[in-house]
Amino acid sequence: MEYFISCDWGTTALRLRWVKVSELKVLHPVHLNNSGLGQLNLSADEKKELLDQQLQLLIKEASGTVDVPCVLSGMASSTIGIRELPYGTLPLTLSTFVIPYERLEENVYLVSGIAGSEDVMRGEEVQVLGAAQSLNGQSALAILPGTHSKHALLENNAMISFKTYLSGELFAILRQHSILSHSLPEVPNESTDFLAFQDGLSASMGELLNTLFTIRARQLLQGKGPDYNQDFLSGLLIGTELQGLSQLTASQILLIADGKLAVLYQHALSFLFPKLTVHLFSTEEATILGHYQLIKTIHA
Repeated sequence: MEYFISCDWGTTALRLRWVKVSELKVLHPVHLNNSGLGQLNLSADEKKELLDQQLQLLIKEASGTVDVPCVLSGMASSTIGIRELPYGTLPLTLSTFVIPYERLEENVYLVSGIAGSEDVMRGEEVQVLGAAQSLNGQSALAILPGTHSKHALLENNAMISFKTYLSGELFAILRQHSILSHSLPEVPNESTDFLAFQDGLSASMGELLNTLFTIRARQLLQGKGPDYNQDFLSGLLIGTELQGLSQLTASQILLIADGKLAVLYQHALSFLFPKLTVHLFSTEEATILGHYQLIKTIHA
């Protein structure tokens, strides 16, 4: 196998990558991200037709070779996807990574997600698998920040549990639909006041519901400005999400993140848990590594 196609499809974006195996290097990326192409806006047949169309265009652009395997993960295997597949179960061995998959066509493999007793994920497990290849069997916690952040515990070369946190979604709800919206900037500030962020991290050890309201009160009584309040809120929510790490026995973190989220979580982990070793992976890197392991397992 000289090449493979790495494909993940979320609720809004479809990403395809022509990957050279010897270097695990992306040669031809395709990223479709607009309201007309999201999983929620197309029927199952339309999604399948769109996928076939994009695969043929990618194959033609890359080489014309038609027997290149493609692995497809994410929401494509959900109730709103191309075809619903049952969830895989825990513990999930990282060396063999046996989860349900189905061959859609000769060389297109649709991969399912993972379910715990009270939690589910589709797509993130591929990134965890990819990043975990660096562990050599050591224990770690994989953290995937986002709208619904995931924490996956890795022990004895297996994913044994995971949790989902509504950190990103709660931040957006508070920004747009709560009393705090009057204390925050109308347009989110892309720069970060790390002193304000650290104040929020420190406050995360207190009572969350009360501390949230103090943002409004301190604007009125102490003159705290919108930009400070935004970074304080960010630190407060991220710090609250990370509080469970105080019970973590592993000494390593696999942080799978990009851009500003990568910077904020690195800063938060360093501030709250300075003894932990943090290994950063981009979501692209982790996805490609994970898809490569899946392709090898399927073809084996």
